[in-house]
Amino acid sequence: MLKTTRSLLATSVLALSVALPSTGFAQKLEDKVVVYSTHPEALLETVADAYQKETGVKVDFINLKGALADRIRAEKANPQSDVMYGAPSSVFLEMKSEGLFDSFTPSWAGKINPLFKDTESYWYGTIQTPVMMFYNTEMLSENEAPKDWYDLADPKFKNNLVFRNALSSSARATYSALLQQFEKKGELEKGWKFMEALDTNTKNYYGSGSMLFQAVGRKEAAVSFMVLNAIIDNKIKNKMPLAAIDAESGSPVITDGIALVHGAKHPNAAK
Repeated sequence: MLKTTRSLLATSVLALSVALPSTGFAQKLEDKVVVYSTHPEALLETVADAYQKETGVKVDFINLKGALADRIRAEKANPQSDVMYGAPSSVFLEMKSEGLFDSFTPSWAGKINPLFKDTESYWYGTIQTPVMMFYNTEMLSENEAPKDWYDLADPKFKNNLVFRNALSSSARATYSALLQQFEKKGELEKGWKFMEALDTNTKNYYGSGSMLFQAVGRKEAAVSFMVLNAIIDNKIKNKMPLAAIDAESGSPVITDGIALVHGAKHPNAAK
């Protein structure tokens, strides 16, 4: 699952076509659609504005971050959302098995590589984004920074690592990807020892990405990992002294998805 980062720019698979229906949509659209997401407000506002301009339908969105999946599970008997937008494909597969989505085949489904969509049309990939290590350049030099994921278990990084907590679907996907590399070699027990060493070196776990970046910014710890676009955003927009690490063994690439919530109150607008 670890892939080289030579071509790790996050690429849009659907772009705004995810939000925009074909102009010949036969069924009457409801007056609004409710979207639960993990994406930043700026992205959600862009999609919402484009959709409302095209259709006249108001978009209510909520950024639930790591609590997204559990919120939809908790509301299964009485769904309050229509669309789940965000989280790795592994989460969508799990939630599909729990009966939380409805199958739907949009007009653009054929444009999606079969690897990045559900075979029964319950979810579709929207973007692929790499998860990469990064560090505070005011705390470590390039030579001092880790060169690969497995360096994070080195005692020299003790109390110099901070990560997202287990609520983060991207963090869970990253840990799974790392463990899978050991499993492929028949060394799963070695993999669990690596995870234990990683935990030992970790100073703190945070419930949100913004809190994690704040911790690195105030020099609580030098090293972490996050999706590449978040690293770039904080480096450029927040002028943080960050550098991404092109890991020697590559970095996990997450397929982020979208799905129609089962029992949605505004199904036509959601579609």
